[in-house]
Amino acid sequence: RLRLGAATAVLMDNPPGGADDPVAFSSMARHLRALGLSAPALLAEDLPRGLLLLEDLGDDLFARLLAADPSREAELYAPAVDVLLHLQAASPPPGLSNLSAGDWATAAGFALDWYAFAATGAKPDGAEFHAALAAALAAHADGPRVLILRDYHAENLLWLPGRSGLARVGILDFQLGQLGQPGYDLVSLLQDARRDVRPKTEAAMVARFAAATGADPALFQAHYATLGAQRALRILGI
Repeated sequence: RLRLGAATAVLMDNPPGGADDPVAFSSMARHLRALGLSAPALLAEDLPRGLLLLEDLGDDLFARLLAADPSREAELYAPAVDVLLHLQAASPPPGLSNLSAGDWATAAGFALDWYAFAATGAKPDGAEFHAALAAALAAHADGPRVLILRDYHAENLLWLPGRSGLARVGILDFQLGQLGQPGYDLVSLLQDARRDVRPKTEAAMVARFAAATGADPALFQAHYATLGAQRALRILGI
């Protein structure tokens, strides 16, 4: 965080060309802001050196606010779900990667390669695991793709009460955005690896999302559960 008198900004220093390339951050920030969402404004850029000067969105991360007052969970999560609905209703940026059901199943294989190996000293044959998860994803979570941000959770969302509507939700860590399944970011938000979301809140937010998209509740529950299994296994392996 940089200061100039009363003004503040955030300096992002990240080598270009890696997984979290500042070019990708800059491009996605512009897309989100064009949709009226509160990604940080880009105040200055030196992309060949991997430097970005960003708007300072403050310190009110959802995770911190909820640690101080858990009763605010539904109040904060409802607009976060509405941001996803708005984001997914818009056309995604061109050129984003689009993984197949098999690719998503492969990504979950980290659970076998690393977690199982750490626990048992052996790496199980992943063929049956991969086939079962790929089949489940193909059956329940392999329809039309939308833009997903991938790390959409309470540590990357900020509450901006001075703004209105969807702009009250500040968004960070979106540079790995790609095409994916509608329920993926919802799972990231509600089955958070870093904090426990109350079951009542989770159920209400899943219902809110399904109702807004016109999804059949039973079919969407299967979609959501399958993506939850894939994401949990991947995180366990990582």
